[in-house]
Parts: sequence; structure tokens; C-alpha cells
Amino acid sequence: MTLEGKKIDKIIADKIIGFLIEIANDRLSLTDDAIIGEKDKGMQEIFFGLKYLFEDYQYNKSEAEKVLTLRKEKEIAERSTEFKSQFLANMSHEIRTPMNGIIGMINILIEHTTLDSIQKEYVDIIHRSSQDLLAILNDILDLSKLESGKMELSKKEVDMHNIVQKVKQLFEAKAKQKGITIRVLHANDLPLSFNTDETRLTQIISNLVGNAVKFTNEGEIIIKTSLLEQSSQKLKFKIEVIDTGTGISKENQAKLFIQFQQLNQNIITGAKGTGLGLSISKKLVTLMGGEIGVESQIGIGSNFWFTFEAFPVVQKEIKKETQINFNQYNLNILLVDDSDVNLTVLKLMLAKLGCTVEMAINGKKAVDMFKEGKYHLIFMDIQMPVMDGVTATKTIKSMYKNVPPIIGLSANAMEGDAEKYMAEGLDDYLYKPITTDILNQKLAKWFPLKKDYRAPSQDP
Repeated sequence: MTLEGKKIDKIIADKIIGFLIEIANDRLSLTDDAIIGEKDKGMQEIFFGLKYLFEDYQYNKSEAEKVLTLRKEKEIAERSTEFKSQFLANMSHEIRTPMNGIIGMINILIEHTTLDSIQKEYVDIIHRSSQDLLAILNDILDLSKLESGKMELSKKEVDMHNIVQKVKQLFEAKAKQKGITIRVLHANDLPLSFNTDETRLTQIISNLVGNAVKFTNEGEIIIKTSLLEQSSQKLKFKIEVIDTGTGISKENQAKLFIQFQQLNQNIITGAKGTGLGLSISKKLVTLMGGEIGVESQIGIGSNFWFTFEAFPVVQKEIKKETQINFNQYNLNILLVDDSDVNLTVLKLMLAKLGCTVEMAINGKKAVDMFKEGKYHLIFMDIQMPVMDGVTATKTIKSMYKNVPPIIGLSANAMEGDAEKYMAEGLDDYLYKPITTDILNQKLAKWFPLKKDYRAPSQDP
């Protein structure tokens, strides 16, 4: 081996190898005598060149390891997010399925049974408890949607006075039981109406008022509204919920808007919740272009406030909504569900709406029962043994030309579930738990009340 005509013999080769070993073990630097002491300039250049090459290799190796580590961390984060979403979807399904039977039967009991005062009190407690459970589940699902960026705000015309009044009425009875009053103070310059997401705005106000009632034992709660900015394109409001409750320390104020955090146990004795309400409220307020905060003093009370952006109303012709009444349908419906409880509850609800119902316990049974012209509508559960609802729907539509609307029923209530199942052949979708009102609205969508739908046996 030669370099510029110089032969590199075994002694020099061994020297180079030893030099590389010293570098690899970090026992050699650029100022070491092993390099500087070399009298042969060519050998010095070889040594320096080899060291630089080795250092460059080490640097590139380190950078590659960093990239690999970041890639692994990203993959782990993505898998964790996917796992969480799947867990929430499964949890939603498992909880909503029995809740459909609980809430459905409570509604039927209230609507169809004459109860004495004690029985009514018991049923009301069960009803409120079931609604509390549903609210907790919805909180968790809301959090998942907000974190994944899938929650979208709707915009419709609302009235601030009506929203606040509904929230006040919701908590007024509980406040009276504790001997406290709820007052409302509206600014004189509030617009009569504006466009925003009524559901989310109500959710935020309800959360703040609910907390105020929970932690106030005497005095009053004030819901105060004001207009901060107004232009032809945008409105900005501020809402304050002021109480004379226990107050919150600076330490606890810092924890208020962190998810799954609750106040110090010696303050919240007897209080219940997931620790999600204020965290979700903060995320919703941010989504609505606003801010949220609190001012509080121990023993004096608290002022929870938030701002949000809304949009002016464009004046248009007001159309009167048609009131939908029960018991005006004459439909024969095929109801498919593997749960005996759900079959019983939904059959009772549909009977209240004037429908006759035939039932199947799985998709295979529904395929066997189906005949053209026999049913006006099919309610199809999604997850069933033997044959699931999607497969049954595809099978029926592949075998027959004249197929009535098939509406999916599922406890899956995650963002995008309805669109996913409808893309697979279902004509519509309903989340569980289901009430008579919800069924009534869905039937009205597919079968307008002004039209007379005869029973299948009378159809030509």
C-alpha cells in the first residue's frame, strides 16, 4: 500500500490501527503526542484525516440515533393516541348499551305510569342519576374530540337571555334547597340575538353555575353578562358567575383547569365529578375564541369568568316550526338487536309512535325475515353475534332491489362513527341511549307526517 509513492509497511499499519483504537476509546485528542510527535508529515496527515473521519462518523451516528429516537417516540405517541381513542370508543359502547335500557325504561315509566309522590321521588332520583352518568360519559368523549381536534362548533341564532334563564332554572331547585338564590344581571346593550354554538355555550355556563351551587352554602350566585366588543363582523361577550362560597386558594386556582384534577379534599368533601368540567370548559372557550379565568378569596367567594366570540345575525324571514305530535305514524318496522332489554324498550317506544314492530336478535335472522314490501323501515343494531348490522345491511341490499331505509343503532358515539357506518351502506344512524323524542324526530325525517303511510298488508 502506498501514499504519494511512500510504502506503508506493517509497522506503520499497526501504528494506524493502534491510533484508531485509541480514538475509539476516547484516549486521544488532536494535541496528543501520538500525532504531533510524528516527524513524517504524510503520516501526520493520515492520522489527522483518520481522526476527522472517525469523529464525523461518530457525529453522524449520534444524529441518526436522535432521528431514530424521535421516530420511535412519535410512533409510541401515535399508538398511544390510537389506543386511547379505541379504549374510549369501546368504553362508550359498553356503557351506552345498558344505559339505553335504563334511560328508555325510566322515560316510559314516567310517561305511562301514574305514580304517587314517594314513587315519583324515587323515579326522579333514578332519572337524575342516569343523566349524571351520561354527562360523565359525554365529558370524556368531549375531551377526546377536543384533544384530537375533531370537535366542530355549530352556529345558529340564539338568545342570551333564554340560555341563561334555562341554566338558572336547571339549578334553581338545588340552590333553594341550600338556602341560596340565583340572580341574573344582563348588560343593557346586549344584542337581542346572535349566532354561536348554543349547546357548547350552555355547557360552559352550566358547568360554572353547577360548581358555584356545589361550593356555596349561603348567600347568592350571580350570573352576569356583558358585551365587550361589537362590529358588523364579530361580537365579543363576557360571562361571569359570582358566588359567595368557600373561595379557592392560589394553590388550588392553579389546578382548576387541569384535566382530572379536583380541589383539595378538605374543601370538596361531598362533591362529586370527574375533574373534567373546567378543563373541557377551557378547551371549549379557546375553541370559541375566548379566555377563561377565576378570581377568588378564601371565605369570601369566587368569580369564574370567560369570554367568547359570536357573530351578528343576518336578518331573514322567520319560518314557523311545525310541531311534531306522537301517534301519527302507521309503519311496520323490523327491529334488529341482540339485547332483549333494547328490543323491549325500543318496541314500547315505537308502539307509542303508532308503529307495529317485528324483532330479530341478529343480522342473520333479519336477512331471513326480510321480504320486499313487508317493512317500511329497519332499525339495525351494528354490533351483533352471528351476523353484524353492516354485513346484514349489505346482504339485504345485494339480494333485493326494493329495500326500505335502514337506520343503524349503536352505542358507538365517537366523532365520525355515523359517517363511517353510513359509508358502508346504512341510510341513517342513531346513537344510544335513544328516547321517544329522538325516534319521533327520525321517523318524521323519513316519513313526513302530512303523508299517510298505510300498513304493508294494504300496499298494492
